[in-house]
Amino acid sequence: MTRLNSRQEAFCQEYVIRKDAKASAIAAGYSESRAKQTGFELLQYDHIISEIARLQAIRDVEFGMTAADVLREIVIVALADIGQMLTWGMEEVFDEGGLPLTLPNGKPVMRPVCHPISSQQMTEYERRAIKSVSVSKDGTFKFELHDRMKGLELLGRHLGLFDKDNKQKGEASANNALAALVAAAQGTPLMPNAMTYDN
Repeated sequence: MTRLNSRQEAFCQEYVIRKDAKASAIAAGYSESRAKQTGFELLQYDHIISEIARLQAIRDVEFGMTAADVLREIVIVALADIGQMLTWGMEEVFDEGGLPLTLPNGKPVMRPVCHPISSQQMTEYERRAIKSVSVSKDGTFKFELHDRMKGLELLGRHLGLFDKDNKQKGEASANNALAALVAAAQGTPLMPNAMTYDN
């Protein structure tokens, strides 16, 4: 196996973290003016690719999470449907005797309501999409999801949707399953990230 020099080794270590050839080349000490070309050239060598793969495997073991695991969590956030975690709408108002209140025209008095689903009824994926849950002293319940649009943005960058120079753009065809998930997420009506109601 071809031995790496110190700058090549530094490039591999930086690339595992940054996933950006140009930035990794600069951080490893290569000329900034040629960093883009240098980074591209380095990634053409089998021994460089092998070292990056070796370092990636070490990192995955140390952290107990692979790149696929991270991507899966991003998809969970991007596809989160708040309608699976809360129900809301209008309901009739009743008096102390249990009789429905009505307006002068005979129509029932209605009020807006919002109810959280029990966490035990949610799937683990739905629970992981939740950023925070809290109840204030006055009984106000607050429920917030992780940033769905940020999740879509990260997926878009992974697929090379925003950068014409991103080499991953040419690999999008190999990610049809993930692309389908993004399309499904984009077709879901956007809901507010945070909702509050009084008990």
